Amino acid sequence: MSQDQPHHQGDHAPAQPPVVEQPPMQQPVNPYFAQSQGAPVQYIVASQSLKGIGGWLLFWVIILGLAGVGYITLFFAALTNLDSPSAIVMAIFAPFLAITALGAVVSISMQKKLGKLAAMAYIGVAVLYSVINAIVSFAAGTGGSSSNIATLMGSIVGTIVFGGLMILYFIQSRRVKETLVN
Repeated sequence: MSQDQPHHQGDHAPAQPPVVEQPPMQQPVNPYFAQSQGAPVQYIVASQSLKGIGGWLLFWVIILGLAGVGYITLFFAALTNLDSPSAIVMAIFAPFLAITALGAVVSISMQKKLGKLAAMAYIGVAVLYSVINAIVSFAAGTGGSSSNIATLMGSIVGTIVFGGLMILYFIQSRRVKETLVN
């Protein structure tokens, strides 16, 4: 019997269990989706984590790895043809291109911040190589379709813009920022 109910001697009514009030359920506090009382429920779609080597960062790791190995072979091929001005430029730049590309692959695979800098250094050296090679080919008259100055200038500007856009990926990418943290 409850203390709130009067007790009579002859009353044989079944006893009521005491009523226990449940505290109101509190919604978990989520700082990203704060909602006021009475607002409709908002459902959150879980997004895939951007941490780790995947997506475009994986694409760049593959491209840089292939480029690094390719520049090693191009270096030795250029040494066999030092009569060509383009081969001389390749023999000079190929070791730097191979080292920066393979260094970027190793650093990115280890998720080091240095990987971002190595990748941007590779792109910068590749742009510099392309510009110098275009100028040398133009000056030597071996440029083929680049024998006119307007084509040469368009090629140089296009190379610099494209290189800048590739570097911009490593500066702005959320995956790069979240992955290359060590």
